[in-house]
Amino acid sequence: FAKCKRFIEEHTLHQLGLEFFLSYPSWHHEIMLSLGESLLREMKGDLSLAIFLSAKPPCYEGARRAARMCGDYKTFLSCFSTDELTSNENFLEVANDIAHEIADGRGGVLSTRDGYAAGARILVDYCQEIEEAVGLLISAQMWFEARRLARLHGEGELEKQIIDAAVSYTKQSLSDFDSRSETFVETNKRYAEVVNIRRKAKVEGAQDGDDQNDETESLFSMASHASNSSMRSNMSASSVGSVTSVSSVISAGAASTFNLINNEESIRHKSKFNNIGRKGKKKKRTRRERLGTKPGSEEELQSLVVKLKDTVIDKELSQIVSETIRFLSQVQKISIASELFEGYESLKALVESSQLERIQQDSEAQKAEEKNSRKK
Repeated sequence: FAKCKRFIEEHTLHQLGLEFFLSYPSWHHEIMLSLGESLLREMKGDLSLAIFLSAKPPCYEGARRAARMCGDYKTFLSCFSTDELTSNENFLEVANDIAHEIADGRGGVLSTRDGYAAGARILVDYCQEIEEAVGLLISAQMWFEARRLARLHGEGELEKQIIDAAVSYTKQSLSDFDSRSETFVETNKRYAEVVNIRRKAKVEGAQDGDDQNDETESLFSMASHASNSSMRSNMSASSVGSVTSVSSVISAGAASTFNLINNEESIRHKSKFNNIGRKGKKKKRTRRERLGTKPGSEEELQSLVVKLKDTVIDKELSQIVSETIRFLSQVQKISIASELFEGYESLKALVESSQLERIQQDSEAQKAEEKNSRKK
């Protein structure tokens, strides 16, 4: 059997081996484990996990390695017996490592906020590390859960830290809103200019000097539609007036849906407050990228569309801001909660007015061009 197993492993014939040794439970089990190890080496953690756990008896040691590879922390922790949980001296250290791995986004299974929340729960359930758990929840701007945990365990000092963190986050957010406003106005202005350039190029039949096959019409249409459809979505958002009382601050999250959002994974919110956009492997730059984007080209038009979308608030940040306003209102920080809400609304109003103005000007320019062309 040893020679047979070695041959199976060398030629990746595990499926054939499992069929052949079906009537020999012990040998069949060895081949199952060999298959699990083979999948692990191929970095197929999810498949390896299924194989290790479907073996009779299951191989929990292998399953733990596979679960850790694919970021399935619930299965990983479920693969420890009660005795191992209570007697294994290294378990607390392992659980702590797992908590921080999840919070750091390894495995890519959970969003950043969910990863922080899961890491905090592990620290509480398995390590009794309340302070570290609260720290992770603060990093995720999950103020309510952090406060609940601090009060549950009688950590008054931690509750003060949570409030201070929410205030600090608010100040950073207000600065971020100002930066977004400035960037959006500048980008939207340039977008209008490039749209006009591309329209003239289309009419005159001009092509970019380095384009073999010009797609001016389709690319221009796509870029323009992306921006204008965003505008229509933004204009449908409910608008709530300035925060003037505690009740309006508390209701801000429910009453005002900031629909100036983009849900595309590639351009999710990547500000210094929220690491939704995880850093990936850098792509090799093309020759055109190394030479730089040609002013007025389709490439510039597309890059401006992406920049506009990236500047407005995404869905997750919108939720965080809403939760922060409500939390601050509950801890007697009405003034700064009002500032955050007003800054939020100001950015929304600026984006809407800037886009509307650009669309109106563009529409008037098109009418003027059509009128001139008819005269000719």
